[in-house]
Amino acid sequence: MTLLLDARYAVRLFRRGPAFASVAVLTMALGIGAATTLFSVAYGVLTKPLPWPDAGRVMRVTEMRKGQQGSARRAAAVDPVVVLKG
Repeated sequence: MTLLLDARYAVRLFRRGPAFASVAVLTMALGIGAATTLFSVAYGVLTKPLPWPDAGRVMRVTEMRKGQQGSARRAAAVDPVVVLKG
């Protein structure tokens, strides 16, 4: 019963100030949409398993030269991922 009363009250307030109510509804819709998009991307990138078999065996192979430790770290960040089959 209180849900019906709350809905009637909301409609009454919407009729009194439609501009404020529209801005409030639009703000809520944008916030919910942005949060949904952010969590969908985070799930797809961080928690979803890799799309090939034996994903736990994926390794990164890099080369490190003497005296160039700083540049080797930067190079390791952009090297492609190599899949070893065995």
